[in-house]
Amino acid sequence: VAYSFPVWLVDMWVNDYGFERCESILSALCRPTNLTFRVNTLKTSVQNVLNYLSQKGIQADNGIYSNEAVRLLQSCPVSSLDILKHGEVFVQDEASQLCVKVLDVQPGDIVIDTCCCPGGKSFSIAVNMCNRGKVYSFDLHGNKLSLVRKGAEKLGIDIIETREHDGREWCRDFEYYADRVLVDAPCSGLGVISKKPDLKYKEKTAIEKLPDIQYRILDNASKYVKKEGVLVYSTCTLNIRENEQVAEKFLSIHKEFEPFDFDLGKGSKSQKGILTLYPDVNNTDGFFISRFRKK
Repeated sequence: VAYSFPVWLVDMWVNDYGFERCESILSALCRPTNLTFRVNTLKTSVQNVLNYLSQKGIQADNGIYSNEAVRLLQSCPVSSLDILKHGEVFVQDEASQLCVKVLDVQPGDIVIDTCCCPGGKSFSIAVNMCNRGKVYSFDLHGNKLSLVRKGAEKLGIDIIETREHDGREWCRDFEYYADRVLVDAPCSGLGVISKKPDLKYKEKTAIEKLPDIQYRILDNASKYVKKEGVLVYSTCTLNIRENEQVAEKFLSIHKEFEPFDFDLGKGSKSQKGILTLYPDVNNTDGFFISRFRKK
């Protein structure tokens, strides 16, 4: 009642994290959040963006973990900003930027983003690759792929190729083809309730079927990874069944993969290739990241 969250969700988090952590998460998700930009370093620099915002009288600061992030410290009508109109930045929470950072792409890589829409992570991947190589951006919803193509054009990215594709279905053309594969799976979205409060009205039964879908996508995506390639599984939710349990199931079945640890700095290190970011601890969206390496 105090935080206006459904009983089933509170029960789940109390069971998973304990009473005090549950209340801390609820409190953090009730706080208003300001936008974070991902700077398009193909066109400009973080310092140029900070200088521009300062000239506009908008308070902003560097990201906490991501070198390419700019966090707005106040609300403002961002749609009127030239840097957004001209593709010098795009809106992306720092947690999503970190997911791409963990993928550790290099210029010239072949990368598959299995569930790409609305495109932010594909854009970050391409920028991190200095627009050199190839990014295959798949999504089940073909009608949304035009957003990815238009966004890429505005950002000056030309290495993204979109394709309507169900991530659960194997695409033989890409067997053992990619250096890096990202599975940012469809999820319950419980980590972004502060931005999408309507997610609180989901029924528990609608969430229960998600881990099976997520595992099937991850299982299928693993077939695209080259030897010594990297596979990242992520969600924007706080739910052990959609996160840790899916990653652990994958490793228990796919002996050809091993956990691949990473360090985001400021005390945020993975354990056995797994890390969860919390809104009350990390001041980001609630976000799960796991990384595997093919032997």
